[in-house]
This record gives sequence, structure tokens and C-alpha cells, in this order.
Amino acid sequence: MFAFQPPPPFAEMEQIEIADAKVSDFKPIYFTKKYANLYQSKTQPLHYADRILLRANDLVLYLIEDEGRVNRVSAARVWQNLYYPNGEPIGTALVSAKSNETLFNDFYHFSQLDSQGKEHLYYRNQHTLNQTQIRQQLELLSRAEQKGEMWLPERKMIVDFPPHKQFAEHPANGVVSDEFLKSVVSRYARENNAACLFAVAFWMRERRKLPQALLGFQKSAEKNFPHAWLELGLEYLGGEMLDKNLEKATACFRQAAYGGLPLGSYYLALSYIDGIGIEQSDTLALRHMQKAAEGNIHAAYLALALYYRNGSFHHLRPPSSIYHTLTHNETNARKAAELFFQAADKPWVGAPIAMFYLAECYRTGEGLLSDKLYARELYRQASALGDIKYDEIQHAAYYNGEVERLIKVVEDNEKPFAAYLLGRMYWFGEFVEKNKRLAEYYLQIAAKSAHLCAEDASQLLQSAREYWNRTENQIKEEF
Repeated sequence: MFAFQPPPPFAEMEQIEIADAKVSDFKPIYFTKKYANLYQSKTQPLHYADRILLRANDLVLYLIEDEGRVNRVSAARVWQNLYYPNGEPIGTALVSAKSNETLFNDFYHFSQLDSQGKEHLYYRNQHTLNQTQIRQQLELLSRAEQKGEMWLPERKMIVDFPPHKQFAEHPANGVVSDEFLKSVVSRYARENNAACLFAVAFWMRERRKLPQALLGFQKSAEKNFPHAWLELGLEYLGGEMLDKNLEKATACFRQAAYGGLPLGSYYLALSYIDGIGIEQSDTLALRHMQKAAEGNIHAAYLALALYYRNGSFHHLRPPSSIYHTLTHNETNARKAAELFFQAADKPWVGAPIAMFYLAECYRTGEGLLSDKLYARELYRQASALGDIKYDEIQHAAYYNGEVERLIKVVEDNEKPFAAYLLGRMYWFGEFVEKNKRLAEYYLQIAAKSAHLCAEDASQLLQSAREYWNRTENQIKEEF
């Protein structure tokens, strides 16, 4: 279980208390607390990609993301659109479309201060999407009434949408079955709807019908659907439907990024870092990595944190890269610490690595106040949650004194950094008794490797041998 618990993103979070709610009729809900949410806006109304305004009870195709990539295709029901009093959107709150009941155990409230410093309470749920997410992840499938409104941004006004716009027939009970979802999505896909083409391709890939899946992704990409461009880029990067082609992968990531997809910006940044299929540019890499971080891509938080810690993107370049000679930029320890914190605030594959670096910040006091006790706790969590194949997790295990675990990873995989750490432990007597033979054994493994620790291991091995020789000579002279 993910144990790291940073402060919540809002000042206060708790489950909403509800009294007398007629949710199935989508009438205004009355809470036992007073909330400042509004349900409509004339200045910034929430709308789909085709500018049709969202309405309560809309049945939508929901492309559910994990770290910026679609990992599930489902149906959802628009519960309500939520706005601040000034008309700025909080987002649209989605609930399950497979039931008429709305479960509120994933709702929470948060507070914000207005311009006069007065605190107001607002609420949302875990599936409240902002305007950008709505455009990229939702597609209107059906609504009870064949009418609605459209937002005209150039005129900043709301009008009735064109009468020729028709939706699928709304289920009589408002409940969406899997059969209904796939039937409606397939129908819209035949009409070349980009999101539905993507959804059908996604399902085909799940069923291992790869030629049909590839064709669907390509057709969706032709309609400039950013998620489709991302999938094609990942296939060119090393998938199973297309031959590896880094230049074409970069071209696809560029289309995904320009379509507003944060994960597309992340992969495009990686291409700029080492000049893969594009002219190398750390400046543009930084710009796109920042866009990815703004889109809440945790890998981008970690990449940026290491950039500000080290002053370069060298940590993302292969050892053979010719760009390791690029000049380092100015570091920013405070910004690095903030980004490490953001990278560690949810369970994802890189969170334990972010925890390790955050622990380093607390141990050394770089970028924040030193707190060695909290650093030790973060090392413990990073080691417990992380994969020992990574250097950072081995380093966390070192700080935790996990000698047996490090020995095992050296024996099983000959990890040179783990060997270097063990050599230090046996040489200095850290968590174990000093042992000259074992120290030399592990330091030799590290020194003979191509790892960055090889030079340090060689120096420590040399100084250790000199010390041992002096000690042996002193013993001989004494006797």
C-alpha cells in the first residue's frame, strides 16, 4: 500500500454530508453544509469538443486515463456542472452510467479564499473533469431530449445548437449496459467520430485483434484525435503493431502534444533531450516538460525535479549520448524539492524514486529545512515500495541498512551500484562489522563495471588497500 501522505491539494477535504437528495431526477441537492458552487455559467460554460454544452444526465463515452494515457473505456453520466461564483468552471462531475443511483463516497469539499479573504466551501468528486479533460476524454453519446445549447467562443455567447444534430436514443431507464455502449460507440465510429474510432480500436487491441486496432487508431489520428496520435507514437517507440521507428514516433508525439495531450508533451520533451527525430534542444525540452507537468504527469514532475537538482537533462540521456557534453544550467534546490514532493504524492511507478530524492533533500537540507528523522522515514518507504533494480531504491536500502537485500540483488543481477554500497558498508562498518575481504570483493565488482560509481569504487578500493597495507606493516613492526 502506498504510505506516503503529503498534505491534500486543498485546504480541507472530507466526505460530503447529504440530506434529502433526489439524485435520480437531477434536482438541486441540499447539503447539510452551505456550499458556494454554481451550476451554470454564461461566461465560461463547460462544453464538449464540438462546443455543445454539457447537461446533467448526459450519457457520455469516458476515456479514463492513468498518468495521461487511456487505460479504460467506459460510459459515464454527467451528474452536474460545477462553477465558482464568478463563473469560472470547477469541472463536470461524472458518476457511473450503470446505475441510477449516485454514490457520494468519492465526493469531498475544499475551501478557497475570495479577493476579500473570505473562505468559501466548494465540492467536487474524484471524477470531476476540467474543460481540457472534457475535450480530450468525453464524447456525448445520448441525452434524454434532442436539444441543447452551443458555446460560440468568438462571440462569447450561448446559442441553441443546430437542429440537425441528433443523438442516440436515450435508454428508457437511463442505465447504460455494455451492449448499449458498444452499439452506440460502434455506430458513431462508422460515422467517423474520432473519439469513438479510438474507443473501438482500444477494444480491438484488448481482444488482440491488432490489425483492426491499428486501423482504428490510424483513422482516429487522421481526425487529429490526440490520444490516437499518442498510441501510434508508443507503437513506433516499441510496440507490437508497428516496426520501431524513432523518427515516426517523435512525429506522432508532436501531433499529440500539439493536440493538447500532456503525455504527448512529455514524450516530445524526451525526443528533444537527445535529438531523436528532431533537432536537439534542451530549451524546447524544458518547455514541453513543463507543459506535461502542468497536465499533472508525475513522470514530468520527477524529470523536472532532477533537472533543477542537477542543472541538466543528463539523467534522461543514454550513456552513449553525444549531448552529455552540454553545459549545465543553474540549479534550483527549492524548486527541485517542490517538484519531488509533487512527484511523490500519488502511487505510480516512479513515486518511490521521488521519495528517495525527497529524503535526500530532507537529509541534506537542500531546498527545504533539514529533518533527518523524516528523511529516514522516507528512505524506509522508498525502499519498501520501490523496485530494487533502480539505483535510487538500492541507495534507500543502504540508508535502511538492508544488507541482505543488497547482497541478494548483487548475487542475482550483479548490480554494480549495490556492490559499491556493500563495499562501503563492509569497509566503514555501517550496519555490519568491518570486513576487509568482503569490502574488497564488492568494491572490485563495482570498479570493473561501466557504472558511474566505478571511479568512486576504484578510489575507495585504492585507499582501502593502502590503509590495509599500512596496518599490516605496523603489525609486523610491532611483532
